[in-house]
Amino acid sequence: MPPKSPLWELFHSNKTKYKTDKTHLNAWCKACVAAHIRQLDADESASHSLLWRSQSQQFEEALKKISPICGKLKKLESHL
Repeated sequence: MPPKSPLWELFHSNKTKYKTDKTHLNAWCKACVAAHIRQLDADESASHSLLWRSQSQQFEEALKKISPICGKLKKLESHL
């Protein structure tokens, strides 16, 4: 197996395979996830929500809301 590409430093993965792909992992862009979490914080502040989520809860919610991309290097590069 080749070494992991440095591109993976810019993406999250939960070690699950992408859809029916037997070799490539799910990938979420770290910048997109961070932007989604900032938006969640802004929405909660604007609505004066009493829901206080931990960082891990916000992270998990962001991964559920953002569709993963295939962990093929060409797909990662094209996303960036």
